[in-house]
Amino acid sequence: MSGALSIRAYARHRGCNESSVRKAIKAGRISKDPDGRIDQAQADAQWTSNTVPSTGAELGKRRVAVSPEALSEVQKAVGRKSTGHDAVTLVDARLAKLIHEAEQARLKTEQMRSQLLEREQVERQMFARFRQVRDGWLSWPARMCAVMASDLGVDEADVLALLEQYVQQQLADLSSLELRGIDP
Repeated sequence: MSGALSIRAYARHRGCNESSVRKAIKAGRISKDPDGRIDQAQADAQWTSNTVPSTGAELGKRRVAVSPEALSEVQKAVGRKSTGHDAVTLVDARLAKLIHEAEQARLKTEQMRSQLLEREQVERQMFARFRQVRDGWLSWPARMCAVMASDLGVDEADVLALLEQYVQQQLADLSSLELRGIDP
């Protein structure tokens, strides 16, 4: 075979070091002949089709086949017009992926921000709510004293005075409770 080269000779031909050729063989990106030599034309074709380029210039030239939907999304994400091909460069695909991930992170951050409330706003709402509860309890004895006095057969004024006393005591006890788990 006239195109068969040693690993060292093929590395010189590719312009890379010998270890890169050995790694390509081990990874199955290129193959050796049964005699251990490398067919130059066959290995060049295998190297091109099976090796992802490492430099930005090479990545920008290599095109990858994608579905029409994916092509449209990538072109929209990177802001380029359609070229009529059903392929995009790896750089464009990676850029589209990065843009998509950044957009997802932005949406998640916005969602988290909308779920957080400012402390002062929460304190105002809680104060208003507890005031409503307190006012409800303060008006309860007046609403219930007639019913209770009738059921018990006692004077309505005595029941009202007793209920107001107990409700006031309960509200005073509740107001003196220490709130746990809420840092000022």
